[in-house]
Amino acid sequence: MIEYKKRKGEIVQNMTYHNDIKQRLDDIIASIIADKDKYVKNPEKDFIRNRKLPLDKTIKLTLSMKGGSLNKELYEFFGRDPEAIVTSSAFIQQRDKLKPDTFRHLFYSFSSELDS
Repeated sequence: MIEYKKRKGEIVQNMTYHNDIKQRLDDIIASIIADKDKYVKNPEKDFIRNRKLPLDKTIKLTLSMKGGSLNKELYEFFGRDPEAIVTSSAFIQQRDKLKPDTFRHLFYSFSSELDS
């Protein structure tokens, strides 16, 4: 939903547009979680236990990476909280449970959402 406000006689787009885009991405990630059997390599075992790095965080962390070292990316994603942060090995193990089609689906779905 895009909101508009009048300012000095002109229509100005409010800053809710970026929230709308983020919500669309979150909705697509939620649809992946709801249908995770199609997106994980071993649906009977993968992402069934309650862990520090569930499916949604694994996807969001992967998307948020900027090209720094893995330890730096983890440190920034988890907000420098030593209790919340996971090891590089834990992230790699969780990420390896995802099929490559997971991100293909996410990118195509997100792109088509922006086109509409």
